[in-house]
Amino acid sequence: MSDKKVLFIFPPWLPGSSQGPYLAPHLLSTILRSKGFTVDNIDLNLRMVKTQTTDTVFLKKIIDHTRDLPEQNIETETFLEYATSALEKELRGIRTHQLEKVAISNSIKHIYLKDTKTIKDYKERGLNTLPMILELYQRVLNEVEFDGSTVCISVAFGEQLPFALDCASHIRKKSPGTKILIGGAQISLLPQDLIDELIRFKLFNVIFTGYAEDKIAEVVEHCPEEFCTAVTTGSPATGKMLDQLPFTEFDNMNEYDLPALPVMVNKGCYWGKCTFCDYTLMGDLGGLRYISRSVDIVYEEIKSLRKKYPHQLITLISDAVPPKFYKELCQKANTENFPLRTLSYMINNKNLTEEFFIEASKAQIAKIVFGTESFSDRILGLMKKQASRQDIMNNLELVKKYDINVTVNLIPNYPTSTYEEALDSVAIVEHYKNVISSITPFKFYLSANTEMDQNPEMYDLKVDERTPYMKDTSNGYHSKNFTVKKYMTPAQEDRVYSNLRRLQVECRKNYRRRDFKKKLQEFGLSRLIVTNNFNFHHFKGHYYIVSLFEKIRIKVAEDDVGLVKQIIEEKKIPNELLIEENYGWLEEYYVASFFDFNRDEVDYLTGIN
Repeated sequence: MSDKKVLFIFPPWLPGSSQGPYLAPHLLSTILRSKGFTVDNIDLNLRMVKTQTTDTVFLKKIIDHTRDLPEQNIETETFLEYATSALEKELRGIRTHQLEKVAISNSIKHIYLKDTKTIKDYKERGLNTLPMILELYQRVLNEVEFDGSTVCISVAFGEQLPFALDCASHIRKKSPGTKILIGGAQISLLPQDLIDELIRFKLFNVIFTGYAEDKIAEVVEHCPEEFCTAVTTGSPATGKMLDQLPFTEFDNMNEYDLPALPVMVNKGCYWGKCTFCDYTLMGDLGGLRYISRSVDIVYEEIKSLRKKYPHQLITLISDAVPPKFYKELCQKANTENFPLRTLSYMINNKNLTEEFFIEASKAQIAKIVFGTESFSDRILGLMKKQASRQDIMNNLELVKKYDINVTVNLIPNYPTSTYEEALDSVAIVEHYKNVISSITPFKFYLSANTEMDQNPEMYDLKVDERTPYMKDTSNGYHSKNFTVKKYMTPAQEDRVYSNLRRLQVECRKNYRRRDFKKKLQEFGLSRLIVTNNFNFHHFKGHYYIVSLFEKIRIKVAEDDVGLVKQIIEEKKIPNELLIEENYGWLEEYYVASFFDFNRDEVDYLTGIN
């Protein structure tokens, strides 16, 4: 057993997920190692993002190709700015920040990767993108050595499925005898006829759906030699099983730039009634709506990770963290004066009392993503959301009072939403734009087997059962084609989304101002001189400042050098500091996030007149 080799692969193309490890492959790897397996993890998604930026030959080719496009737009202009800067830096041996790499890769994806709308489309045409991108991906794949390992491909999102199929096909050609398993959230959500399509590819020895933690060792050990003819399903999950999971060991952490590390909280959703949501369909919970790990065990895992990685944020992996659970977690941390610095998804509800926000603020939680969707009581009722409009407004007032960082998700074109209702949501975000740190407006999509899919007439939907399941822009390959009675004209809908995109920028900028000022106060820096020399990112008059708290490049006036050194010593700032006194400036190198300001705002924030 000890020489049994397993290789987990996390496929492209999810640029935003390249900043840190995705939980599933690392947790399953940890479980397998505890059973005597030898396991490696390869994040092909991360490798693809990095290679697109560090390969100067590729970068130059795609910059030239983009410049030659007959039509230019905001996406291409933004790409050219970032990519040109990255190319210049790479040629000069200057490191490109991961956030820039993500932005460049996202632009390449949006401009050049044409969605394969159905699994059949992929089978007929393969990956639909530029030959130079395919060549790059092939080179990344060729660097992977299989050496007799059983390969497990983890597909969390729909964007990854075509690349997972392409990766499996590559393995079959390079190493025909390799056993290949495929699973993950996207595979678990596929209807049976799409599972049947995957079976017909004759690529996989096992197609796994449901929760794999309790069954992964058995499935890998007894993986058949022949191609699968039927799906393998996970065991029903229980709270006891979750509490018995080992703490996750994350592989290849040096490849990531100060990531947020994921910690399992629960499976399923404690509410589980939203009519459009498919989270409760991802696995068998023995008839329960959700199951949870104990607060004590989650807290101990967070502390264990923080001991090993002192300055990482923690993402609580949950479809929606229950308020009672989160409050108890915060109270436990506050008893020990332990900063949680956690990111989490939550549902707005009346149980988020002022006491919860007091505890959350003391525990220094980093961010809450609120699945708000709408501010209309009528629409919230149709969605069967737990919160009313007043509950949501109360939560935003408490967020403001206790300075909590929140993201608000919205679906302005939810079926039957009127223009007036959508504009009302815009008006509320406008009112709270100095409170909300970011907003994410989604377009509505219809997931298979949800309550909406089963009762479309309640939402003035007509489901087209004749067309195959397809990939929606914001959803996976389990989306269904539909028509809907329009309550907004196309022009009205465009205006709503245009206003929300504007507010996205304003909310983000307001948050960055608040956060930057807070960091300046925290470190006592009264004078921070920002220049637009090669050490900074300067596009169209914008200066990208980074916070001293994380990993940064700043310039400090020469007579403040002693102060900065003192701050570094007192605050015990992590990582070895590289200090160069050059031309009267001190340069500090930390890893960091970017703050986008114009020159006037820089002067205002830093007290420079």
